[in-house]
Amino acid sequence: MTTLDAPPLPTETVTTTAFDLVDLPADAGRVALVRLDNGDSPGPAMRPTTFGPQSLANLEQTLDTLAAMAVAGEIAAVALTGKAMMFATGADLAMVPTVTTHEQALETIRHGQTLFRRLGDLGVPSFAFINGLAIGGGLELSLHCTYRTVSESAPALGLPECALGLVPGWGGTRLLPHLIGPEGAVRVIVTDPLQDRRLLDPRTAHALGVVDAVLPAADFVGASLGWAAEVLRGRTAVPRRAPAPAEAWEAAVAQGHDFLGARRGATAAAGRALDLIALAEKTPADEAFAAAAGTTAELLMTDEFRAALYAVGLVRAATGPALDGRLPTPIRRVGVLGTGVGAARLAALCARRLQVPVVICGADEVAAEGALRQAGELVTAHVGADRAGTSSAARQRALLSSGDVRALAGADVVLECLDDPAAVGGLLAAAEEALGDAGVLVSTTGAVRVADLAGGLQRPQRLVAIRLVPPVDTSGLVEVARGDLTDDATEAAVRTLARRLGKVPVRVGDTAGGVVVRLLTRLVIASLAAAGGAARADAALGPLGLPAPVAVLADLVGVELPAEVADAPRGSGDKVRRSVAVALAEEVHAMLAEGIVGTPTDVDRCLLLGAGWPTHLGGLTPYLDRVGASAQAHGEPFLPPGVASRPRSDADASASR
Repeated sequence: MTTLDAPPLPTETVTTTAFDLVDLPADAGRVALVRLDNGDSPGPAMRPTTFGPQSLANLEQTLDTLAAMAVAGEIAAVALTGKAMMFATGADLAMVPTVTTHEQALETIRHGQTLFRRLGDLGVPSFAFINGLAIGGGLELSLHCTYRTVSESAPALGLPECALGLVPGWGGTRLLPHLIGPEGAVRVIVTDPLQDRRLLDPRTAHALGVVDAVLPAADFVGASLGWAAEVLRGRTAVPRRAPAPAEAWEAAVAQGHDFLGARRGATAAAGRALDLIALAEKTPADEAFAAAAGTTAELLMTDEFRAALYAVGLVRAATGPALDGRLPTPIRRVGVLGTGVGAARLAALCARRLQVPVVICGADEVAAEGALRQAGELVTAHVGADRAGTSSAARQRALLSSGDVRALAGADVVLECLDDPAAVGGLLAAAEEALGDAGVLVSTTGAVRVADLAGGLQRPQRLVAIRLVPPVDTSGLVEVARGDLTDDATEAAVRTLARRLGKVPVRVGDTAGGVVVRLLTRLVIASLAAAGGAARADAALGPLGLPAPVAVLADLVGVELPAEVADAPRGSGDKVRRSVAVALAEEVHAMLAEGIVGTPTDVDRCLLLGAGWPTHLGGLTPYLDRVGASAQAHGEPFLPPGVASRPRSDADASASR
């Protein structure tokens, strides 16, 4: 089994806060324009603009200078902006491993609060010119300013901390409900982050009142300076929402709790965030900020947050631009070999996402025509029924066609999607003959290995397998399995295909079933056996926040549900979870031993991307380590200490003894 070493301590990505003095139009005065810059060149690999210890020190020095200039009457306003498509994303989460005590966490949060609050106490108005991404502490920084503009091209704004097991700690839970009302604040802070980590686009942010103006992307800073001049001259009024009545606060918080109660395994942080929003109604600002700092520091030191941070890092690394750069294979025509529902879904997905001709083929041309009709219906249903959608659906349907296997000639990629595993080898050989020397053959039938198919082909180096996790339309993962003879160009082609389909390719070993399906199958079987039926299994596994009920997962992986066992033991939730955890630990250990995956992080990445494994659990293996299932199954944890958990202090060790 491949093990992981503990990661080295990180170094801070330092943000500088240099400023220029700019004379505003119409003699509105001089503004100090502060630019948040982490030194990275704009581009796909640009790191986010964040605030670690040195970055906060830079901001503090700049604010000292600006406060003195404001007192001296040298500036009429202060404005902050970022660079390229980046405003700021808040705290430098890469530095979290260096925070080892609650006191250290509390001091860092208090320091950030103190600095950000100074933007409202400079003696002159402050403006945030949100030129790009503004999430987390980056959006909180802007909330401390008097006014906010946003570029129409800014990718997103939001406070996603609850999805990570945190709360907004630098002022968001106090400032936002007073700015946009408690109902809007509950949406931005709690419900949106827990619904697939939704963020706000510029227009929605403006409609909610988070920002005061949406301005054109062309010369955004210049337009913002002009808008600021009009505000300072009194020519542009910026309305503010009237204070919400007490019943509105109560209703908003109650709705938030109802939302959490209906969700499977919501993070504990979300409930704490609702408490802070409720506290903001009448509590003085100093007390509200202190409560937010204390809550954030407490949550920052939990294993739940450290695990979520690990999970986010895995997904970010898998979806980053570096992989795309080495996969330039062109895909101009696609063949789908199969006539069932799965083939129709795959053909529709290719037509929608690739926008290239897609031909559906099979041994039975009549069945292929039926699959073609199904694919067309799926395209129409996905695009929508309005006039623009109808036109788009017609274009996508025109890309679809059907025929016999000879129609695969000229395809760059042929995706085999057959319902009968026994028919795969023969039809792939026929497809290979139609393709000639060009084109890549891709098997999607999970029950068949590449090694079982290669012997029947003339060019086995052009064969690769992918494991698609159902439902194929929404799953974010493609497991890629190559055979002993598969060449690099073939793998590159299928990775390109996966990216263009909106999915992340992850290399796995050549095995029947695939990583996600194999683990979900073991989870379903173990939970049904331990609980005595699907309903009791759901009740026991509910606290984990799994992506779907056991019955749904069983249908996805093809496990037949048994009848509920009437005399199954009741109140055995902990025992059921323990049995399931140990079974999954055994399965992960077996896959590592078989070489199906190279490291435990491969398992976690597959489940996070392909099965919607809850982020706050941090992936499967950190969860198995935390509950002791890894040690019970094979004698040791999967991950070294500190990779997906908080560092243990001497006090922790003493307490455990």
